[in-house]
Amino acid sequence: MQRLSIALRIGACLALVGVLGGCATMNAEDCQKADWQSLGYNDASSGSGSATGRRRAEACQELGFGADMGAYGRGWQDGLRVFCTPGGAENFARRGGRYETGYCPPELEPQFLYYYRPAFERFEYQRRMRELQNDIDRQYREIDRLRERQRKGENVGDRLHRAERELRRLRDRMNTESMLRY
Repeated sequence: MQRLSIALRIGACLALVGVLGGCATMNAEDCQKADWQSLGYNDASSGSGSATGRRRAEACQELGFGADMGAYGRGWQDGLRVFCTPGGAENFARRGGRYETGYCPPELEPQFLYYYRPAFERFEYQRRMRELQNDIDRQYREIDRLRERQRKGENVGDRLHRAERELRRLRDRMNTESMLRY
């Protein structure tokens, strides 16, 4: 009985963290219609954190509904077999998912990581390139704005030269990132 009480307290704390962190919770209608096995499957196959089921169960309990954690666990195990595959690894990485060691069963994790790591590196590279391109675009707009002000006779001082230097620095950084990638 004491174990159950401790487990419930831990679950409640995790649920509170999930709610405060903006994680998906369940409303009364969701709880009433819940197919716990499907929820477990969907959560695991999408790479949701392992505490997701506890947060769902706690939300339903607070609303007066039960949760079939046995069914959730069976679905979770089935979902892991889908997630912890080469395709699951690449899809998760392409979405920018951050893999937590131990999520996949030990017998599946090495192969998962073999496909996940390069796909995630590609994702991070593409994210950095987008950020650099956005910075470059912003710098072009700033230079255009300063040139327009200068053309109207306004003294822009060194701001234009600094903006042009920053643009060169950003372009160089982008070129360096590209060369390091290939």
